[in-house]
Amino acid sequence: MYKTSSEYKLHKSGAYKFKRLTSGGAFFGEFRIYASGAKVYFAARLPSEQVMIKQGAWALDVALDGWLKMLGVEFIGVAVSKRPSRNIEPHNVGIYYLMRTDDYYRYRRKERWNFSGHTGAKGKRGSSQYLIDPMFMRELNVLTEKERLAWLLGVPT
Repeated sequence: MYKTSSEYKLHKSGAYKFKRLTSGGAFFGEFRIYASGAKVYFAARLPSEQVMIKQGAWALDVALDGWLKMLGVEFIGVAVSKRPSRNIEPHNVGIYYLMRTDDYYRYRRKERWNFSGHTGAKGKRGSSQYLIDPMFMRELNVLTEKERLAWLLGVPT
């Protein structure tokens, strides 16, 4: 089961506040509130974890839906680390993909992938997941951090 801290912490850069989403000690993503007030969830992913290789999509847990609604998240994204760790500090991310949460519900694939029978290397059980086609997400890897924040204020649907 997922868990997160009750309070947001201020990032050392001061650009946003964050809560980490974990399960059994494993890090899955981060809820952020930027200075503009934009609420974003970034799923932490490694390049080697891309479901895109076989399915042309990113996988996001079905259980995430409750968290998105409970915390009032406006945007959902995938942060792909440059290093072989799930660290999604801004200087460690190679690519960001982002979309409005409304579009996430509208464009995610109807079928679910069921990984609940899968046990990973660390003994962690899999989960049921939705697939999201990256064509519905905006790639933000070429923008500076300041440009990304500006884009968050006026993302077109």
